[in-house]
Amino acid sequence: MKELSTLLQKIKDNPVIYIDKPSITCLSCFVVGYLSQLSNLGLTPEGDPIEGFNEWMQERAKTDVAKS
Repeated sequence: MKELSTLLQKIKDNPVIYIDKPSITCLSCFVVGYLSQLSNLGLTPEGDPIEGFNEWMQERAKTDVAKS
C-alpha cells in the first residue's frame, strides 16, 4: 500500500492537517477509518494491508489503543 505509506508520511510531517491533534489515538482512529472506507469501496486486497500496525503503535507509544 504505497498510498498509505505516503499518507502516513504526510501526517507525520504535519499531523494537524489530517487529524485533530498529534496523538497516537487520533492516528489510530484515522487509519482505521481510512482502511475501512477503502474496504467499503472494494479497493483493498484480501487480508490486513498493514498487519501488526496497531501493535506497533501501542509498543511505540507505550499505550493501549483500541483494536479494530
